[in-house]
Amino acid sequence: MKEARFRVVFTGRLAPGMTRRQVRANLAKMSHFTAQALDLFFSRQTVIRSGIDRKAAWRCWDLFRRAGALCSVEPLEPVASCDMISTLAEVEIPRALCPCCRTPQGNTAICTTCGVDMAICRLTAQPEA
Repeated sequence: MKEARFRVVFTGRLAPGMTRRQVRANLAKMSHFTAQALDLFFSRQTVIRSGIDRKAAWRCWDLFRRAGALCSVEPLEPVASCDMISTLAEVEIPRALCPCCRTPQGNTAICTTCGVDMAICRLTAQPEA
């Protein structure tokens, strides 16, 4: 079976309590970005990494989360048909814990505390072989 591939996208949102200057400094320290790369990074929605496996995507997501930059992990290939998506939209999502910060979540797609994309996390939560 072909392993799913993902991309990590910077959403343009910052972690609560973080300023753009703080996030920029954290990224410069943690990832050795140049000033030009950081300018480009903050100017638009940016694909940080693409074509990576699930584990690598979540490691990258966590690195940027720790720096204060909120990202999303997206599958490169469609994971559900349009009919299934409309059916899922009508179903009430049970209260769950965020896989990152363990904060109880309501009927929401994005964690209100750390910004993890709950829908993508649920779709990618498959046991590893």
